[in-house]
Amino acid sequence: MTTDLHVPEFIAPRYGGGCFSDIPGFIRSMLVGDEPAALQPGGFDRLPQRYESVVLLFVDAFGWRFFEQSADRYPFLQRFVRHGSATKLTSQFPSTTSAHVTALYTGKPVGQHGVFEWQYYEPIVDALIQPLPFTFAGDKQPEKLREGGLTGAALLPRNDFVQGLQAAGVSCYVSQPGMLSGSTYSTMISEGATLLPYKTQPEMLVNLSLAMDEAKGSALFSLYLSQVDSICHDYGPGSLHVEAEIEACFTGLESWFRREQARGRRDTLLMVIADHGQVTVDPDTVVYINMTPEYAQLKPLLRTNRQGQVLAPAGSARDMFLYVREGEIDAAQALLERIVGDRAVVLRTADLIADGYFGPPPFAPQLPARVGDLVILPLEGE
Repeated sequence: MTTDLHVPEFIAPRYGGGCFSDIPGFIRSMLVGDEPAALQPGGFDRLPQRYESVVLLFVDAFGWRFFEQSADRYPFLQRFVRHGSATKLTSQFPSTTSAHVTALYTGKPVGQHGVFEWQYYEPIVDALIQPLPFTFAGDKQPEKLREGGLTGAALLPRNDFVQGLQAAGVSCYVSQPGMLSGSTYSTMISEGATLLPYKTQPEMLVNLSLAMDEAKGSALFSLYLSQVDSICHDYGPGSLHVEAEIEACFTGLESWFRREQARGRRDTLLMVIADHGQVTVDPDTVVYINMTPEYAQLKPLLRTNRQGQVLAPAGSARDMFLYVREGEIDAAQALLERIVGDRAVVLRTADLIADGYFGPPPFAPQLPARVGDLVILPLEGE
């Protein structure tokens, strides 16, 4: 890294040993052992360095803030603190589920796999898309891109991490909510793996135990739990609803763990990971760029598609990526800085790529076109 953006509360991703994107390499090291892992969790050197199986529990949005609040409450989490390892990692940039799920199954950091946000401009389509539901941005119906004749191979990266494990003799199992199974995105990231769709967490855990019984040889069991993230979005990260969801999650996992322990399950590494946390935002303080008086000056500076329609921003209110006409970046940046004042910073995406915020090269060929030209990053509390 060559810059911290000059903003104290911003934390740069620690690619190459301290970031979520280093998890796939660590898993491969535990199962295959052909390459040393860049990620070295604290205290892990006192534990075995190779395992027959890895059970990976991906708890969406269960960031460090929630772990600190919950670790003393739940025996399941205390097991990691007392007998294993509990290590704080950075998210990638941007800290979105799209970037992290894709990094896990491709084995590549966000800049290399290119799926950096929930929605972004896709030059092949000349429109903003949502890659995970594989549809157009703003369309509530999934798979509209597939209906239009586009394939996952045209727009999404290969699941090289999964296929690399399989080539090394490791069986892979992917468990996720049934509503996600069968989608174009899920099909791409789980190609070659055995799918274990589920409706409830207890069903997921029973399916896991049965799959572990049936697995022959080395295996990875990767399970995605979306409930904490969903409830955070609905009620806010500080709500009683989120506390209840976390309690249900880890109480259920403790019961499952005790059953497996009683059965004598051995030579299995159990991992819990999270892609990001959540922060509370007051809707009354949100700045709507297109509702400000200055937007009339900004609009002509923004890029359009081939039909002449202004391209909407990519990302979200926490990381708004804008597509600016060639030669107008300076003017657009100055205007946006006037609009947001001291509540956010406005940065050039090319600088962020060069400074390593999207990870190391080689970058996905589509990345510069997808991330646009400027990004607005709100400061703490905004």
